[in-house]
Amino acid sequence: MSDIVMANDVKVAKLQEHIDWLNTLELHLFINDVEPDGETVVGDLDECEDANYASFPVDDFDAAVINGDSNAETVAPMRVWQFDHDAGDFTVFGVYYTDPNEGESLAFSQRFSALVDITYAGQILGYTPKMLLGPLDT
Repeated sequence: MSDIVMANDVKVAKLQEHIDWLNTLELHLFINDVEPDGETVVGDLDECEDANYASFPVDDFDAAVINGDSNAETVAPMRVWQFDHDAGDFTVFGVYYTDPNEGESLAFSQRFSALVDITYAGQILGYTPKMLLGPLDT
């Protein structure tokens, strides 16, 4: 069966309805080997502990638009971490977003398709927050 097709203007409007909430979230890095799913909670994810690491508030998602894949998309500016490497090598497996208005509950999580090994002081990792609303699977 094919996808249910949502009108582009509806996709943009529905994503746009959530921009204010998205702009309250906090972005974190996780360093344990987890495949996040719908049952994942914050306690399942080990946050990066590098001395120079800090989570980022994400308070600047742009207005929703239709991208080249016909998905509604909102993007925030890239966040950049520069690591101290004080505790030695580690791997960043992905990112997660918490909702500080809901007791730091997990809002979203994403495992990177290419894991990032942190192996030296001064190493940089950049990540661009992006949210999509696309076709509905049937």
